[in-house]
Amino acid sequence: MALPVILINSATGSDSLASGAGPATALNGTAAATDGVNGKTVTITDTVDLSGVATDGSAALYLVDATAAHRNFDNITAISGGPSGSAWTVTVQNGFTISLSGKSWAIGGKRASIGSSTSSKLIENNSGNGDAMPGWAIEMQSGHTETIAATVNPRRAGDTTNGRIILRGTSGAATRPILTFSNNGDAFVPRGNYWTFRDFEMQNSNATKTASQAFDSTAVTAVIYQSIKISDSTNKFWRAFNTVAGPTDITIQDCYFANLADSAVVINNSLGGIARIRNCVFLSCASHGILHSTTAALYDIRGNIFAFNGGDGVHINDTASSITVFCEGNVFHGNTSDGFESAQTAAHSQAPWIFDNNRFTFNGGVGLNFSGATFADVIASGLGFQIRNNGFYTNTGGSYAGITSASSQNEITSDPSAGLASATKDYAGATTGTNFMSSVGKGLGYPIGGTLAVGAASSSYNYKDTGLQHQDSGGGGTTVIVLEDD
Repeated sequence: MALPVILINSATGSDSLASGAGPATALNGTAAATDGVNGKTVTITDTVDLSGVATDGSAALYLVDATAAHRNFDNITAISGGPSGSAWTVTVQNGFTISLSGKSWAIGGKRASIGSSTSSKLIENNSGNGDAMPGWAIEMQSGHTETIAATVNPRRAGDTTNGRIILRGTSGAATRPILTFSNNGDAFVPRGNYWTFRDFEMQNSNATKTASQAFDSTAVTAVIYQSIKISDSTNKFWRAFNTVAGPTDITIQDCYFANLADSAVVINNSLGGIARIRNCVFLSCASHGILHSTTAALYDIRGNIFAFNGGDGVHINDTASSITVFCEGNVFHGNTSDGFESAQTAAHSQAPWIFDNNRFTFNGGVGLNFSGATFADVIASGLGFQIRNNGFYTNTGGSYAGITSASSQNEITSDPSAGLASATKDYAGATTGTNFMSSVGKGLGYPIGGTLAVGAASSSYNYKDTGLQHQDSGGGGTTVIVLEDD
């Protein structure tokens, strides 16, 4: 069975006269009644032609029922009756409230928002599960803009049978959808498993930047954050991502995080599983790019760019828990402190930690810093650490600390860009000569400048190119990110 894609467009949609899935021109009326058995049969007596409405589950019926926690959206599985003056009988998959009459309804068209009192029921229905079911998608079209004043709590879980619940922008949209939150607090707090958020931009217009977090993840699993842009220098968030209550499986990929008032990604409570952080940009955040401060985790950090952040590119501050880190194919450039710092003690480091084909250039502290107690070459070797094929150039505090060159295999320490003069310059190749990624990176075992680009992926909305040249996620052409200290 097909499942609905609820279309959202602030310029052309309606939150009262459209369901968002069905005929392009919405059908609507004021005379709908449900059966008294299970609410799955809806009788419509308005003079309207429903003969062209799909019955494969892809069309949705919006039934206005203001009672708390009552379903307002359901997908259509059958239509009978009509059209010669008789009533239409519409069968839905999940069921509205039993015995309703005289209700307004709509099928098709586009909704105008995700955050209005009616549209928000797709995501969260009066503190209960939203009406969107596993496999449903809520899609904001090109140019959609919206201001939301309070936290949105996606509660119902997707599953592995019918699929994820997805909130997305249209892939390849000419103008990326923008959601602006006006609260100094959380924007989205996912509370259900198997959600995907992708292909849109987020801003925060509150003047106070002390608690606004774009995503505050709870004890959920298999949640994906993909191609999300959070970078406005004025309408900035405090943090892009924060965890509470122990999520177990997080994927953050192809995202652009810049100008955050604190760190971009903060793991500050139990992460019982894996955090995949791949192909993202962390640029000019006030503190760290990634901060981990409490309890166990496995990090898969690959293909990211950490540049000009006010703290470290990545900072692991937990000194008492076991953590495993795979750090491959990243760029750490011009951060005020270290490129990558771990304050963890050697006694709590699980093997292996792998640092492969990363670039540490012009960081104000150390390139790769193991600042925790008891670290030394013999400890790193005994734990199975692999530090290989990395490039180090002009890090103020040295290439690494806590270990020596004996632990670093096949490293490069030459000027990475034939004209890269200082930490305030870019190495995108626009003005400084040879592209860093395709010059010093090429020919080292792990193909950072060869067959696997930073951000390499097959999707049209992913970051793709090397040398900090990326496709703006969600469409809009190619953006060259020039790393200059502003």
